[in-house]
Amino acid sequence: MASQIRESVLDDPEDRKSSIRVDLHCHSIFSNDSILTLGNIVDRAKSLGLWGVAITDHNRLPDQDLLRKFSGKVQLIPGCEISTSQGHLLAFGIKTVPESSRDLSETLDNIRGQGGIPILSHPFRVGNGVGSEEIEAFSDILFEGMNGRSWMKYNRKASALGHKLDRRMTGGSDAHDPSEVGKAWTEFPSDVTTIQELLEALRLGEVRPGGTGLSFSQLFHSKVKGTMRWIKHYLGRKENHQNLESTRNNEEGANRPGIDTTALREVHGGRGGDGDDKDDDYDYEEDLEVDAGEEEKDGEEEKDEDVEEEKGEKKGETVTDNNDQQDSAEVKGP
Repeated sequence: MASQIRESVLDDPEDRKSSIRVDLHCHSIFSNDSILTLGNIVDRAKSLGLWGVAITDHNRLPDQDLLRKFSGKVQLIPGCEISTSQGHLLAFGIKTVPESSRDLSETLDNIRGQGGIPILSHPFRVGNGVGSEEIEAFSDILFEGMNGRSWMKYNRKASALGHKLDRRMTGGSDAHDPSEVGKAWTEFPSDVTTIQELLEALRLGEVRPGGTGLSFSQLFHSKVKGTMRWIKHYLGRKENHQNLESTRNNEEGANRPGIDTTALREVHGGRGGDGDDKDDDYDYEEDLEVDAGEEEKDGEEEKDEDVEEEKGEKKGETVTDNNDQQDSAEVKGP
């Protein structure tokens, strides 16, 4: 079980230098809220030097033949993200998708009954993430310690709980558009060479999360971006909707626009298509500490703004009181 495994080989810094990286959480256009074609995903992952990407669309499994067609230098791993009454979870190694919106315990039993591997998605995210109660109750289940579309506050909370409980965690971008692919990942031992070996490493908990999530301002912009995408998809972009449907039906004809990977290459410390491995000494905990410092700084700035706002309100009240007194004196007269 993941919570009772021996010390992971990835706990050795020397072994981590030769580990492979896999984005274990990515949505394609077969999820209605994503604009990512399989071609987009492969192109981006290749440029970032990822070993593979898991296709985890909402409540559906990807077509295996289609994944094989697009796999090559980048492995596409079949999976799905299932909605339960307590939150979302990823599933790998299953043949049929459990009914959505059922109880979490029932869904986990279904996945494990098929010999599959469940992973609790984006803990603590409001609306569709599990909380501490579920993580502690299902002590043999992996969960995401880093999600590329989650607020870093939630990622830090999940990571801290994982370390406290001595639990193994994964990472994934939760990408819905090209710029998000590979923002977070899972490290696997370097001797993993096939998807079957990758699944076995997951079972053993030989994994380690990496990458980054969203600051508060990035989270806000992400929500706005996602809302606009839904509006365009459902309320008046019929042509765009038809294009997406056409691409779903024929991925081979998917448009693969050139994408500037500069920003994501910085996240990976330069690792990518040019073979530069500047981030071999990447430290996940150190990165979390840096993010924590940045959030604390943001919090101090917000406090300063609140203080200034409060001063302005008090000043406004004083001016109002003086005006009221003046008005009262004018009414009474001399």
